[in-house]
Amino acid sequence: MTRNVLIIISIAIIVMVCNISACKAVSIDLSWSVPENIEFENSRGNNSVYLVWRYSVKNLKENAARAPINIFLNTDTDIEVEDVFNGKLIKSLSERDKIEKKYDHATTIQGDIAPNETKNCLAIFENVDPDAKKVYIYIMGLRRVAVWRSPTKDNFYRITYKRSSKLGWRLIEHGFFKDTASKYKPFY
Repeated sequence: MTRNVLIIISIAIIVMVCNISACKAVSIDLSWSVPENIEFENSRGNNSVYLVWRYSVKNLKENAARAPINIFLNTDTDIEVEDVFNGKLIKSLSERDKIEKKYDHATTIQGDIAPNETKNCLAIFENVDPDAKKVYIYIMGLRRVAVWRSPTKDNFYRITYKRSSKLGWRLIEHGFFKDTASKYKPFY
């Protein structure tokens, strides 16, 4: 009897906390470019090679949307690399690319995005394995079926690039899939 009461109370709390609009999928448009290798000063004052990936997220809804984006990279040599925040590199690339507003980063766009607003962002990966022939960029938070699901079973959007000696990196494939193996968890 007590167990059934707890289950009913738990369901009632979930229904109250998760109203209909919060349970719908997030309507975020993602566009991106090919990653670029850039040598730049790291936080320790030494030069590091960064793999920088430019992307944009746009709110397609008529009201503000929360975009809890989380990005990480995996190589074909099985090395996972976190997206790191480097304010100096972001500022430098914003000036070099002559964009109107400074680039954002996944950690700085965690709040609401206004209707039809586009955020231009950078994902910055430090010390990616130079022997890697393929990199897989994973983006979490673009779409969630329900907010109470376990965050380790999120839908990832994966973009695969292959190293080309002439062109740098070239796009191989992209799309949504499920993966529960990553140690990286979403921010939400």
